[in-house]
Amino acid sequence: MKKIITMVGTSIFDNYFEYSSDKTFKNHFEALKDRQSKDYNNELGKIEGIKKKISFWLKETDVKNASAEIKSLIKLKENLQDDFEVYLFSSDTILGRLAGEILEEGLKKLSEFEDGRITLDIIGDLQVKDSKKFMNGMRNLIEKTFKITNGYWDNTVINITGGYKATIPYLTILAQLNGCPIYYIFEDQDALIKIPSLPLSTEVINCEDLRNNKDIIAKLQKGIDNEKDYNELIYSDFYRKYGVMVWEDYVNNSPIAELNPLGKILWETCKNKLFEFYTNSQSKQKINNSQWIQEVISKKFWREEIRNNKTEYKNGHQVYDDGDNPVRIFYFVKEGQVYIYNVFDNHKEYERYLNSVSFSEDIELQEFELEIISKEVL
Repeated sequence: MKKIITMVGTSIFDNYFEYSSDKTFKNHFEALKDRQSKDYNNELGKIEGIKKKISFWLKETDVKNASAEIKSLIKLKENLQDDFEVYLFSSDTILGRLAGEILEEGLKKLSEFEDGRITLDIIGDLQVKDSKKFMNGMRNLIEKTFKITNGYWDNTVINITGGYKATIPYLTILAQLNGCPIYYIFEDQDALIKIPSLPLSTEVINCEDLRNNKDIIAKLQKGIDNEKDYNELIYSDFYRKYGVMVWEDYVNNSPIAELNPLGKILWETCKNKLFEFYTNSQSKQKINNSQWIQEVISKKFWREEIRNNKTEYKNGHQVYDDGDNPVRIFYFVKEGQVYIYNVFDNHKEYERYLNSVSFSEDIELQEFELEIISKEVL
């Protein structure tokens, strides 16, 4: 199944204007233009009026050509010959949300998508009237994209036919770094254009070095808004090497700095590439001495859904049972972090430990150290 991330624009309204010169519709449209989606519920009268007229028009016209987004998704369906999960990303505006809702309903009525899942997400702060909000909106969009892919990019497609043109450079960089194809269609033509992935590698990013600067990155993600932290930032080795990841400005004569969208892409790409977990000295030594255990952790255990599906509760322990081999991993999760306190690749040793040691709070009080491995996608 393909995950199709589709940016939503307002082309469906532009196309309606070609069909009708309805003055009431145009007045409602102009009144809602550039309004933030937080005001949506205050404008339900105008919104319902627009929806009714668009709904009537869709019954009169060919829905497949009603908007660039619908047209491109149908073309993608024809080309990729696969089942789809469609994720519609709309701007944080009334018209963006309204366009997304209309497209969501329209797609559900098409036979091409009757068996697929269609999800609409309003991306917080994604608009183009305020540059600072736009930066935050792009960070939200990037974070949402990484959550949807969950480390698998081979089954993901980004459709940039609709939406703000300002998002395209960032989405292109994100896609190229992660080997994800991008598609685009010109609304007045039928040709679907594929922007293929270049032979780039995430190895061009020094993820280990970035991880060593995670405290600075955490501050930038929250936002630096005082002179002390700002001065520490600009005189740091991180800033000298990675200043391209930082957005800076002055507000009321005070400096501010945040992680910009490019920085968010690079950081999320690195986080997506590495698996962080904690080990005690016992499990660390066993992992280092067993290629088998290392492969299980790097290929399967890091994925939460696989880990959960293969976890059994025995004698109070959470035990990852890899299946048709003797690899067993004893672990617990605390505040979102995974702690491994024992591992085995010998079934007799595993059973001896399991039957003689019950899980207790003392296990959580052991001394653990951070470990990092590169994820491998099966």
